[in-house]
Formats: sequence, C-alpha cells, structure tokens
Amino acid sequence: MSHWFRKQSGDPDGESLPPDFVREHPLLRQLYYEPRLRVAGLAIFLGFTSLILWFGPVFPVSQRPEGGRGWISGRHWFGFWRAVGAARQSAGAGDVAAAAGHWRRAVANDPNCIHCEREHLAALLREVPPTRVSLTNGTQHALWLLRLGHTNTSDLVLFARLLLHHGEPREAVVLLEPRLAKFNAPEFRVYLEARLAERTFGTVGPAWVTVAPEVRGDPVVHLYELAWRIAWGSAGDAPAARRELEWAGRETTDRGALARVRLELALVAGDSSGAEAAVQELHQLGSDRTGDHVRVANLWRLAGKTPLARARLNQAPRPRSAGEALELADLALAIGDFEGALAGLRDAAPRFDQASLWLRWAG
Repeated sequence: MSHWFRKQSGDPDGESLPPDFVREHPLLRQLYYEPRLRVAGLAIFLGFTSLILWFGPVFPVSQRPEGGRGWISGRHWFGFWRAVGAARQSAGAGDVAAAAGHWRRAVANDPNCIHCEREHLAALLREVPPTRVSLTNGTQHALWLLRLGHTNTSDLVLFARLLLHHGEPREAVVLLEPRLAKFNAPEFRVYLEARLAERTFGTVGPAWVTVAPEVRGDPVVHLYELAWRIAWGSAGDAPAARRELEWAGRETTDRGALARVRLELALVAGDSSGAEAAVQELHQLGSDRTGDHVRVANLWRLAGKTPLARARLNQAPRPRSAGEALELADLALAIGDFEGALAGLRDAAPRFDQASLWLRWAG
C-alpha cells in the first residue's frame, strides 16, 4: 500500500485501512472486510447485467418501417448472426432448403432485416421442385418485405418471380401490371414471362407504349416484341418482324428467351414440329414448365399422333401448382393414359392439398 494511503488512513503501523467513506457505510465496510461477500456481490452484479443484455432490447439492428432504429435482445442478436452464418454456409454447399430455413430464422430474430428477407426469397427461387409450403411461407415474407421496403419495385418483381416459379403466373401478372411504367428491362422481362406462362401474351400490345424506350431497346425485350408483332401485330408487319427475329436470334446470348419465343410462335401457328424442337431446347436448358409440355402434347394429339403426345407428357417436369397438375392429368386422360393421370394426381393431391385435385383423383 502506498505511503499516501497509510498516511491518509491514520494507521501508525502501516496496516491497510478502508477509506473514510467505506467506514461510514456498514454494507461497504462489510464488503471490504469479507472477500467472499465481495465475490458474491460481483457475481450478482454480473448476473443482473447478463440478464439485461440477454433479455433486454439493448442491441441496435435494422431500421423499422415506420422509421427509427430497432433494438433487439442479446439472445435475438446472437440467434440472428448464428442464423446468417448458417444460411451462407448452406447456400455455399448448395443446400437451398436449409439456406431458406436459416434466413427465415434470421428474420424471426430481426424482423426488420430487408437484406435477410430478400435472401430468403432468393433461396426459395432456387428450390427445385418448389413446394406449396415454400410458396405459403414465401408469400407471407414477401408481403412483409414490401412493407419494409415501402413497395419497392425490385421487391415487387422478386415477389412476382416467386409466384411465377411456383406456377402462379396469373397472380404475378396482377401484381406487376400497375407498375409497368416504372420497370427497367430485366423487371419488364419478368412481366412478359408471366404473360407467356399465363397464355395471355397476345394482350400485351398496350405495354409496348407504356414502358420507357430504353426498355424496348433491350435485346431480350426486343425478341418478345418481335414475337408479338409476328403473331398479333398487323398482318403487313409480320414478314419484316419475322426476318428481324431470325437475325436477332443469331445475335442473342439468351437462348432460353429465344427458345420460349419460338415455342410460343409455333403453338400459335399450330406447328407441332417447331413446338417440339423449341420445348426440347427449353428442356435441355432447364427452363421448361409443365404447361409447355402439355401444350405441345396437345398439338400432337390434335394431329392424331398420340404416341408422340404420350412421349412428350412423359418428359414434363413435376407440376409446381394444382392448376398444372390438373392440366397434365386432363391431357393424359384425353390420350388414354389413365395410369399416368392417376399417378400424377396421386403425387399432386397431397402436395397441394386442394379440393379440385382430391375430387379429380376420387373420380
């Protein structure tokens, strides 16, 4: 002990004495003379502080939708970062289902994390085949994302992509149509893809004058516009548009968009051979949908070539919605493939759990 302290304490032998303010308070004096009590007091203090940090909202996180920074407890903060790390690890390993689950847990710990919601929906878009549960969860989270981002256009398109991925193009069209004038080229492509999947591509004529000129100048968007001009534009413009499409097809790098455009034109023209070639290319690219195969198979059926129709249906990917499953089953029944229709309904009814599927299966 220092000479100054001995002097101040007034101890002639130099023994350690507590300061005056300690001697004046019984509790402090007892803590000073009792080491075990001192340790117990420190433990109580640390325990109380830990409880506050673990359960109290003391950690700052993402901004709230109504403004201001949000605060979460230590257990939620720890759970949030643990879930984020696990999600990134699962995504790196290619386990999209686990990644989506971890992002969902991250959002549960920090509901205002816009980045986590976007990553969650992006993970669901990589799920093949998509499940009904992921559509339900994804829809709930997408609606919350729109609230967080104040209906941001890019988030709206992300939601539409999720609907389209799950075989719900009609809902995607309804979601996107009011915002057409604000879309950039990649966002407008999603709308056109939804129209093609909904089989209402012929009605997009007014959209060409709604979007910005630079959007129409996009090479992929231009492919779609040429297809519309060939099939639904003025008759005098069709030959020139077809020649331009042939030239643009040699220049484009988006083989999936080109194959889809060729498929649509072949289906409109009733060209079963052209439609077959286009759907095969989409299948090789992994961009085919159940409805593509059903429509091509129906062309073969109308041409009286049932074996080709049956072969095409056998190549169809697993349906992503109840509507696709019913469409597939109906055409299978139309060509006499009762076993195939029953197998499809047996698989789809429990997955989508809709009355129309159960009734069709029972019938």
